[in-house]
Amino acid sequence: RLRTRLFPMLQSLYPEAIPTVDCLRCHDAFISRYDAEGMASLEVHQDTTDFTFTISLNPLAEYEGGGTVFPSLRDAADTAGSFETMVVKPDVGCVASFPGRLRHGGNAITSGFRYIIPLFIYLDVNKLSGKPRGYLLDAAGLGYGPLSGLDAVTTPGAAEQNDAAAALAA
Repeated sequence: RLRTRLFPMLQSLYPEAIPTVDCLRCHDAFISRYDAEGMASLEVHQDTTDFTFTISLNPLAEYEGGGTVFPSLRDAADTAGSFETMVVKPDVGCVASFPGRLRHGGNAITSGFRYIIPLFIYLDVNKLSGKPRGYLLDAAGLGYGPLSGLDAVTTPGAAEQNDAAAALAA
């Protein structure tokens, strides 16, 4: 669902930063458990990736407190407004998405358990030129070589490159 739902949603929110959905990559994802007796919260921090998703895995009724806390937000349309703390608590199956460098943390759980999947997303483009990965190899006629996994599905011309690589290997 990353390629069909979440990545297109993210690109629609940040079209000036994300030229195409194909340049988004998931760097890491895992399951986190929060509970009042163990890891109740996560300190406010900034991620090192370009964007972050937090997917809720259990219903809000199963815990109290929790959510993702943003300590310094204000309405973008109200530039004279004050900065406030906001807690976002999506229900099961819903997602919160935000720029990874935005300061955020895990709001404390006071009872029950909260399960989430954080996903760390980066833009796979050359930061200086804005060109896609491998553009220098392509210009030199070296191309990507045999592709596998998601690269074989999402990279323009991948099918032709894979067919050519298979023919050479045969």
